[in-house]
Formats: sequence, structure tokens, C-alpha cells
Amino acid sequence: MEAAGRCITQRAPRHAIPFRAGTETKVVQAYSDQRTHKEDEAFSIDFKCEPGTVVVATKSGVVWNARQDSNRGCDDPSCQGDANFVIVDHGDGTFSEYHHLQQYGALVEPGESVCRGEAIGLCGNTGYSSGPHLHYAVTDLTRRTVPTRLPRSTAKDFPFVVPQQTYTSHNERELACRGHTYSMLPRDAFAQQGITLNQRIPIAIDSESAQLEISGEYNGPHPHVAVHRKPVDGGSWSHQCVDHDDGRFETTLSWPDSSYPDGFYWLMISGASEHCQSPGWAWSYKLRVQ
Repeated sequence: MEAAGRCITQRAPRHAIPFRAGTETKVVQAYSDQRTHKEDEAFSIDFKCEPGTVVVATKSGVVWNARQDSNRGCDDPSCQGDANFVIVDHGDGTFSEYHHLQQYGALVEPGESVCRGEAIGLCGNTGYSSGPHLHYAVTDLTRRTVPTRLPRSTAKDFPFVVPQQTYTSHNERELACRGHTYSMLPRDAFAQQGITLNQRIPIAIDSESAQLEISGEYNGPHPHVAVHRKPVDGGSWSHQCVDHDDGRFETTLSWPDSSYPDGFYWLMISGASEHCQSPGWAWSYKLRVQ
């Protein structure tokens, strides 16, 4: 990639271990484990911890989502959706995720700024889990996991975790950190559908205004551009068809309370036929109306 006129190599983001400084922990499952750490979850890490162990942020950011009401956990896929968790948005298109927290073990709420090393949860055993541990991952805007470097984790300072290795956290609490903002979708977020945006799209939208201006250029064969959205929890897709002038288009998305209440939504933009039919896609971006 190129930055400020010079070529640089993209590296895995650097995060701390998700426990207070001095805490020892063992990696019970690491990258590309054949059991559950595969495909989109391939770069996840399971840290062993006792119930109630304090979980801390591995990097500063703003809380994107959290859950703490579940009291169910089991070693079976039927419990997959029952984990308590905290997700922190770092403002650069990456998120750190902390899963299997104990009931009432999420110590922060969406919208709160947190500093690296700040307490955000308590280790537990909720969700699809065979025993108390913390399922930790860094994800991108498509919710795919990405590799993470962990500084000062071993005597050899090897930057990646190794299965069954014991680590000591050096995650000192950052005493002060700047105010944080949510990430934004980049201008090329929908490039795979032939779309280039004129401006980035915020992933968190204020429900008081709840309007989103979208404009850009479509580079494809279809006569229309379609903006697709759907509530994450149920509901069906709606499709807003937009004419384009030699590829250039613009539209406004509104979220009236009666049709689109506060919550999470999937978003995709693509070319569309005369009847607003679009080619399929494998994933969507998640927006939050709050």
C-alpha cells in the first residue's frame, strides 16, 4: 500500500493481551483450529480464565455493542447465540471482540469510550463453550477475523499466539486517552459491486436526524443503482432503486421510527435491473441507528 508518497507494508494490528497486567493465561485454542476457529473465525484466540476474571480492552476505542443478560452455556452448537459479549470499535475499521462473558459480566455499554487496559467485562462460560474462557478476536468491517500481534507476550517476544502456550499480560491501563469515534465505511467499500462512493459512510447514525446522504459512481452494466437494507434481527430486505446519470447517482436514506426503529441494519449497494433486481452477495456491512 502507499501512504504520503511512499510504499509501506501492511502489518497485522498490534493489541495487548485482554487481561490486567500480571495476569497469567493459557491459550487453549488459537488460529485456524479445526474445532471452531476456521473460515471467518480463523484468527480467533481462546484464553483460559477463571470465572469472574476481569477482562480489559486490548486497545482504546468506543463500545459498539454489548450483551450481558444470558445465563446459558453448553458445549453444543445449540448455545451458539447465547454468549454475553463486548465489542469495541477502534475507529480505524477494526473491532476487538470479547465473548463468553458471565451473566451481568459486561461492564460497559454501547457508546462508552474505553482506554486500553480498562475493565470491560468478566470472564464466564456463556454461549457455545466447553468451560470458562475468553473468546477473543480482532475483526474488520465485514466481521471477518484478522491476525493480531501481541507485544511483550513471551521472553522471545514472538508476536503471535501459540496453542497451549502460557502468557503473562503486560496490559497496563492507559490513564488518559482521547475521545473516540466510530469507524466509517471507506469510499471503496462497495467496489466489488462496481460502486465508488463520493464520501465515506458512518456506521453509526444518530436516530434524531436518521438520514444518510449517499452519492457516488456506478461502473457496471445495470440501468439502476439499488441500496439494500435489512434489520439484523429478522425482517426482510428493502430495496431503494436510484437512477444514475452516466454512472453518477445520489440518494438519501431515512430511518423513520415506524419503519426503521433504532437498532442494527445490514447495508449493501449494487447495480440493479429495471425491476430493481440485483446480483446476490455473500455478506453485508452492519450499521447502527441509535
